Amino acid sequence: MNPTAIGTNRNAPWTDAAAVASDPLLAHKAPYLNSAFFLARAAIFFAVWIGSAALMLRLSHKNDRTGDPRHEKRARLFSGPLVGVYGVTMTLAAVDWAMSLEPHWFSTMYGVIFVVGQALSTLAFAIVASSWLHKREPFRRWLSADHFHDLGNLTFAFLLLWAYTQFSQFLIIWSGNVAEETPWYLARTTGGWRAVALILVVFHFAVPFLLLLWRRIKRDTRTLPKVALFLIAMRYVDLYWLVQPSFHPGELSIHWLDLATPLAIGGFWLASFAQGLKGRPLISLQDAQLQTALETGTPKTRSSA
Repeated sequence: MNPTAIGTNRNAPWTDAAAVASDPLLAHKAPYLNSAFFLARAAIFFAVWIGSAALMLRLSHKNDRTGDPRHEKRARLFSGPLVGVYGVTMTLAAVDWAMSLEPHWFSTMYGVIFVVGQALSTLAFAIVASSWLHKREPFRRWLSADHFHDLGNLTFAFLLLWAYTQFSQFLIIWSGNVAEETPWYLARTTGGWRAVALILVVFHFAVPFLLLLWRRIKRDTRTLPKVALFLIAMRYVDLYWLVQPSFHPGELSIHWLDLATPLAIGGFWLASFAQGLKGRPLISLQDAQLQTALETGTPKTRSSA
């Protein structure tokens, strides 16, 4: 069963035939926003994502078993284009699954915000996972403060990119002051949602920004994972702020399922992730560039940022 089909008829206004017939804008978007095409696109998205992951895992597994450099070359050949494919499909998925909840509003930056946020979450998770591995052999010898420093710099860069995309969208809509666009932000900056918006400004951007400016924190294997965990929590708050006001504009509403659902899905994902690692090496010993990646740079070659 396609999970995106659950609740679509109840939550999406464009699934109501009467609403579409009486609304010229919904009627104009009907060739794209209709249940059949919506589910077909979702099936394509999942097929592309699962197929891409399966392909890369298969090539990696073959390289681990045989050491044949052809498999590594193929992985490099496919990985770049697949990142682009993921960016496009995830952008369309964000439009379908979140932006279409308010079909009268639209933004070309919306999907980019989701993709950048996912990259930020991935880097934060990589820091947490690396800190856990750092306490165990052989990663205790392989993972150094320089590796955490690099991950911290990447996280800092994507934090800035997230802030840039969010502020760019807000600035364009605020300066344009178009009646079709401003209600989206009014619903998220009035009532109880104003406090959530301020929380995002302070704790999703300002506090992590200041912390990740410190080189010492980015090289500390105990402090940096805590910052990363905090960012993961803020990522959920950001997604909640993007989606939930579509159902409760101006009125902050928190249901126990809003907390239980991500915990359940996250727990299932972590269990599946851990299960998938059991039968595979955690690091590819056949990688020709492994030694270079694990070597600790000298102070002359390392950035002081």
